[in-house]
Amino acid sequence: MKLSGDLFVPDDIASSDRRAGIVLAHGYTGVKDLYLPDNARVLNEAGYVVLTFDYKGWGVSEGARSRLAHIAASPTCRRP
Repeated sequence: MKLSGDLFVPDDIASSDRRAGIVLAHGYTGVKDLYLPDNARVLNEAGYVVLTFDYKGWGVSEGARSRLAHIAASPTCRRP
């Protein structure tokens, strides 16, 4: 399964530079193209490398298009 993402790299970065990176994740029912590019650009101008992405099944990422399950329904979050 492939997720869709956008990488924002500062214009002044050289291939040998090391920069801090930030991953921006949208909230429930959001997509990476809605509000995240504006935030990514501001962080990018401050020198950060920024990654935005769409969760599985949202935006242009692959996966079944359905509602997100409540956290309690996740097998990794259930109490024994």
